[in-house]
Amino acid sequence: MDMELSEWALLFGLTLVAIFALVFASFGAGSTQATIGLLIAAVAVAVIFYRVKQYFDRVDASRHH
Repeated sequence: MDMELSEWALLFGLTLVAIFALVFASFGAGSTQATIGLLIAAVAVAVIFYRVKQYFDRVDASRHH
């Protein structure tokens, strides 16, 4: 079971969001900007891992049917 183009695009987009959020956090003069950037990056990474987990769950389910 291969990943569809839309799934790859979502993962790529979330990766860009995480990178830009980390850059945003690194240029933050105040702690608020750094905190917001780190939170956005953490959420993006969590969603990436969740989507990868969903993919492997689908693969596993298709093998058992």
